[in-house]
Amino acid sequence: MYANFLINKSITLHDLALLCRQSYLGGSEWVDLKDLRFGIFEHHDQTIVVFRGSSNKANWLRDFDIIPKMMNSGQIVHRGFLNASQEIINHITANLDPNLPVVVTGHSMGGGIAEVVCELLVNHDTKYNCIPVTFGKPRTLFLVSKNYTIDGLRIVCDDDPVPKVPRIFYRQQSRALTLEDQDHEFLNPKDHDIEVYLKRLAG
Repeated sequence: MYANFLINKSITLHDLALLCRQSYLGGSEWVDLKDLRFGIFEHHDQTIVVFRGSSNKANWLRDFDIIPKMMNSGQIVHRGFLNASQEIINHITANLDPNLPVVVTGHSMGGGIAEVVCELLVNHDTKYNCIPVTFGKPRTLFLVSKNYTIDGLRIVCDDDPVPKVPRIFYRQQSRALTLEDQDHEFLNPKDHDIEVYLKRLAG
């Protein structure tokens, strides 16, 4: 389902990972709001929303704000990511065409925000047609929470430690598409780098 969604719209996982890398570099097409950065791009007949991963002290504080908090739709999620999503959701919806499907993506913390933002969008009054596609996303869903309304496409390098945190009380909902390197390591922080994701997707 998700692969067809991307292929039919002539966008690839590698293209989305390139946008995630560009989010760290910035530029005039990106929006900086407080400590957060995102971009909204139209590609053929869809919209792509991209969130940057952790890049400053305030971002790290959001990462470590792991107190569970309930969404209006009933899910219990990582408070740091939910607060970030709620701070920017009006800026996102003000620039979306409700008639176009939306791919929401991000790397690391950006992936966590992307997943929560996507849940806000599908439960919005407008009921956006939205799919999250994330890279190296940490866990966002509280262990005893009900599932998100939609599933997502979650890309993970096999030794990346970030998709395994927070290690207690939180879980991933969607099954990972794992990019392997066959080095038989268990954890390697270097595997979290967006450049590693790009290299494996290209290979």
